[in-house]
Amino acid sequence: MKKTIAESQIEAELQSDYKPTAIESGVTLYPFSDLDDRAFERLCYLLLKEESAPGKICPFSSIALMQGVGERGRDIALYRNGKSCGVIQCKKFAERYTRPALIREIVKFLMYGLCDSKLLPDVDNFEYHIYISSDLTGPAIVLCLGFKAEIEEEIANSAVNGFVKSLMEEYESLAGFGQSHQVAEVDALLRRISVSYTSGLDLSRRLQAVPKLIPMFFNVKPIIDLESADKIIREALKDFGLQLVTDHDLAELQERIGKCREDERINTGLASIFGYHIDFLRHIGINVHSWHLAAFRGNSGDI
Repeated sequence: MKKTIAESQIEAELQSDYKPTAIESGVTLYPFSDLDDRAFERLCYLLLKEESAPGKICPFSSIALMQGVGERGRDIALYRNGKSCGVIQCKKFAERYTRPALIREIVKFLMYGLCDSKLLPDVDNFEYHIYISSDLTGPAIVLCLGFKAEIEEEIANSAVNGFVKSLMEEYESLAGFGQSHQVAEVDALLRRISVSYTSGLDLSRRLQAVPKLIPMFFNVKPIIDLESADKIIREALKDFGLQLVTDHDLAELQERIGKCREDERINTGLASIFGYHIDFLRHIGINVHSWHLAAFRGNSGDI
């Protein structure tokens, strides 16, 4: 019996997730590695679910998020017409995921697949996907891009045999694998399955196409260029009936005021028309009282 997660539980878990800060500017690489393991799995599941919504092209008829414990190398199960046709293994690492680690993860799943045929019903039409929060190392990328040829090298140098033995020692559920199955069976499956990977940058691009998911997992801080910021600030000030004064505006204002005689200049409240505070004018010896009298007499210049 498959142990999948109900949608109501996913919604409840989302409410308690920590949301790392993401800086949004241009093509954003979201900090997937700052999420906890389970949050990263939920993000991948919800992203794929949105991409496979009715009306969108998707090779899978349904997907299921697994419970995360004892799922035998599966985080997300993929189905086509009610039959298992692939899995997604989600790996959250700040550093790059290595080639040996990737092969070991694939071998583990295939060992479980040999123990339970329901996990791998049609190996020739089965897709193994690995989603990485950061990226793969160079050798691991080469492995994924040319899996058929590259895995032959790993089989020939007995690397696969070594992984099978270490997995039998590490996992109690695989301890009896050697009694009923052979390494050659794992080798045969490796030659037949399809393997692909998705990096953190790939996930970021796909996530930007589904913007409603972003605030569910990240506290987004947008960054804009200075020209755009200037336009936004000016529009905001206009909404409040204010005008942003630039150096150019001040220079133009000073030129116009300079043509007025001193006795025609008026005071405008706490600051003079030149922008100086009244206390400062008093400090340098200007008779502020006379300016007030001029204002009351209606003596105003061309401003």
